[in-house]
Amino acid sequence: MQLELPPFSHFTPSLLVFTTLLLAAAWGWSIWLLATRISEVRVLPAWAWVLLLILVPLPTTVVFLLVGAPPITSQAWRTAGLAVVVGLLVVVGVVAVQQIGIMDCRTVHRTEVCSMESRSYTLPVWIAALAMAVVVGLRSWRRRPRSVSIAQPT
Repeated sequence: MQLELPPFSHFTPSLLVFTTLLLAAAWGWSIWLLATRISEVRVLPAWAWVLLLILVPLPTTVVFLLVGAPPITSQAWRTAGLAVVVGLLVVVGVVAVQQIGIMDCRTVHRTEVCSMESRSYTLPVWIAALAMAVVVGLRSWRRRPRSVSIAQPT
């Protein structure tokens, strides 16, 4: 069997599921920001943002996070961006591994030839979600400063 990367069409289903998961997470983040910091909402009143997020969730989520949300720290933006990049790389990597046949290969009936079809479109997304959670956890984990004890002479 010759190892080669699959055409882009094999990546499409997993990337669409991944994008849907990202948009759902961004929408949830928007709702959480509205619920917890309602007094700091900008541009429109909070009730208008809630109405727009319910009626037109996709474009409103992006607009709200960019212009209407309470101030979001640059560390939170960097963490979210890093998590998205890691998730995207993991999705592409897992799909490529599946398609190459190292991890998950279906054989054509009565032959030993790999048909190059992945068995799961959601497995790469779940692995990417786990990787993203690890990235967010590691970036937000703060080490406690060590307590320095100075020995007192007696």
